[in-house]
Amino acid sequence: MIFPQKDYGSLGLVGGVVWAPGKVAYTRTKKPFKFFNFWMVNPQFKGFVKEVWSQQMVGQPMQRSLVLLWCSWKEKLCTSMLLCAMLRNLLRDNEEEDLVNWYWHYSINEHGTEDIPAMIEKLHEVKISELKSTHPVLEEESNRDQPYKLCAICHSLGGAGILMYIITRRIKEKPHRLSRLILLSPAGFHDDTNIMFTVVEHIFLLLAPLVPGLYIPTRFFRMLLNKLARDFHNYPAVGGLVQTLMSYVVGGDSSNWIGVIGLPHYNMNDMPGVSFRVALHLAQMKRARKFQMFDYGSVAANMKVYGSPEPLDLGEYYGLIDVPVDLVAGHKDKVIRPSMVRKHYKLMKEAGVDVSYNEFEYAHLDFTFSHHEELLAYVMSRLKLVEPARRQLLLNSVRLKKKESGC
Repeated sequence: MIFPQKDYGSLGLVGGVVWAPGKVAYTRTKKPFKFFNFWMVNPQFKGFVKEVWSQQMVGQPMQRSLVLLWCSWKEKLCTSMLLCAMLRNLLRDNEEEDLVNWYWHYSINEHGTEDIPAMIEKLHEVKISELKSTHPVLEEESNRDQPYKLCAICHSLGGAGILMYIITRRIKEKPHRLSRLILLSPAGFHDDTNIMFTVVEHIFLLLAPLVPGLYIPTRFFRMLLNKLARDFHNYPAVGGLVQTLMSYVVGGDSSNWIGVIGLPHYNMNDMPGVSFRVALHLAQMKRARKFQMFDYGSVAANMKVYGSPEPLDLGEYYGLIDVPVDLVAGHKDKVIRPSMVRKHYKLMKEAGVDVSYNEFEYAHLDFTFSHHEELLAYVMSRLKLVEPARRQLLLNSVRLKKKESGC
């Protein structure tokens, strides 16, 4: 008689015999025979029953047959499950490896042409939706006439990405939706660097074929790094030594590198990483002495992406920038030196861009980590130069008149 079971455990009781994995014991208590329906799904099951039924074993006939049946079936079942598990793990490892390689397969191109556009379009969608909820007749307009103003404040790699975003959107004749750029030590030009960056560049180029990105791979090692970061804060002597060593690695920049790795987003569950393609892209800019898009290494590949044998030289298209740009450099910055920021300024000025230049006594990370009052005051002063949207001014005036009239 068959008793359907909801669980998928091992065969528990057969007649008066109790079976457990690895041993057989006898009991005088009568127990019902348990059978799992899913065994019948395997087309070889009936063959196993027929095979073991005729084998010799001491004991009652039913007990002999069922013991042989269970032992033979368990062996075959375990073997099949082991093979399936091995195959599943192999496929999963291959899929994860392909996924990891695909995930890290990006350069600054993807930041400027995919990531930033997606973020800005989502902001635009949300903002228009909010405004339409109170003004149903609101229509979407161009950059200059849109019913809100959006400014971008970017640092380092983000500065290069946002410049690439505006230029590529203008080439494609699509709205970029920005009203002003404030770029703090922007990347793009890197030919004025010291010998340490050249050494790091060659190390990255050697590791790029082997490792897709620079990141901490497991929770254990992320937890270890997080623990080390806390120890660096708790033991100032050790922290000072590591700070000095890291400063030498990045060319003598005096930024608070130890303080950065102690930020909350450096934890065992999540930690920033960077693709080696980004490092390769920066190395290409350094060698070419130009702010260019990623070089795919062949004329055919570049033709497919850019329509030209060479990657796009973004510096030659600075004339397409139609919003004011404020460039800020750090006098103590050894990662992106002031001379490289001034190179942006010179090209923009020659292209007729409304651009300004300022310089502070900061190292590279001081722009985002230190939060000096003078920098905050400067950024706010530049943001105040952005005029409110004309439509928004009209809406505010209408709302004010209704409020004054008591409607």
